[in-house]
Amino acid sequence: MPTLVAAVVLVGVLCLFNLLLIFGVIRRLREQSGQLTSLLGDRPAAELSVPIGQQVDDFTATTTAGAPLSRAWLRTTTLVGFFSADCAPCKQQIPAFIQRAADFAGPALAVTVGPPDRTAELVSALDDAATVLDDGPGGSLAAAFGVRAYPTILLVDGSGRVQHSAASVAALPVFA
Repeated sequence: MPTLVAAVVLVGVLCLFNLLLIFGVIRRLREQSGQLTSLLGDRPAAELSVPIGQQVDDFTATTTAGAPLSRAWLRTTTLVGFFSADCAPCKQQIPAFIQRAADFAGPALAVTVGPPDRTAELVSALDDAATVLDDGPGGSLAAAFGVRAYPTILLVDGSGRVQHSAASVAALPVFA
């Protein structure tokens, strides 16, 4: 009988400990939810990238190969990908972007954002698949495209209007 009582008390203590851990996890999730809400503000998640139909602002830049680049370069439907050096989902999307760029009928532009020493790996991975531009910290090209979240993958038509915008290559239409 004393063994049974000890076992029931032990199970009860373990259940209370488990309950305390669950409350701690719930509290932490609420804190993180509040932090995300404060970062995103009142905007829906869909507004974190360039809205469809928006004209890309004028820009001038130089590719990693030294070629000048401007909005006039977007003469036909172009696949554009924005990748941040500090973004794990960006690194996961790069192989899919490279594959889509290889299958894409038009040109592809890959924009890396961050300090050059941290984007070097991204630039070398994307260099064979697309025209690469290292936008540096602050990203003037990202500002021209209105990009506020990474990764952002876009299809831009020949007039510089965004046709499709997504956070992953898989979310883009296949016809392009």
